[in-house]
Amino acid sequence: MTENAHRTPETMSEDELVEYIKELRARTQAAFDSTTPEGDQLRHNGSRDELDHANKVARDRKIDVPPGR
Repeated sequence: MTENAHRTPETMSEDELVEYIKELRARTQAAFDSTTPEGDQLRHNGSRDELDHANKVARDRKIDVPPGR
């Protein structure tokens, strides 16, 4: 991740939060793509949980995050 590694979604500006969500989307997709049927999904699930939390913060703050990465 970038300079936002030490920040929480709650403390980010609107622009930072949008960029953070876009990074999380890309990371979550990459983790999903690398998950094998017999492999464990911890990395994907962790990324997904982070993304869900960041999206909730954006919704609570009424920030429109465009679709895509």
